Amino acid sequence: MEKDFWQGVKDALPTALGYISIGLACGVVASPYLSPLEMALMSVLVYAGAAQFAMISLIAAHSSILNMALTVCLINLRNMLMSLHTSSDFKDASLA
Repeated sequence: MEKDFWQGVKDALPTALGYISIGLACGVVASPYLSPLEMALMSVLVYAGAAQFAMISLIAAHSSILNMALTVCLINLRNMLMSLHTSSDFKDASLA
C-alpha cells in the first residue's frame, strides 16, 4: 500500500509542478487587488483556476458580486457537462 502511494506521488509530480507555476502566476496577477489571505481563501473556495483568473479581472474592473458569481457558475458549468458524460462509465458502481 505504501509503495502504491509513493508511486502515485511520483506520477503526479509533473502535474503538481505545473499547478505551482499557474498558482504563482495567479498570485502575481492578484497581488494589486487582493491580500494574500483573500487569495488563499479564493484558492480554497474556488475550484476552477480559470474562474480565479476571471474573478481577479472582474475585481479589477469593479464588477458586481452578481456578475462574479454568474461568471464563476458559467465557467464551472463545463464540470457538470463532463460529469454527465462520466456518469455513464460508472453506472454499475455504487456510491460507496
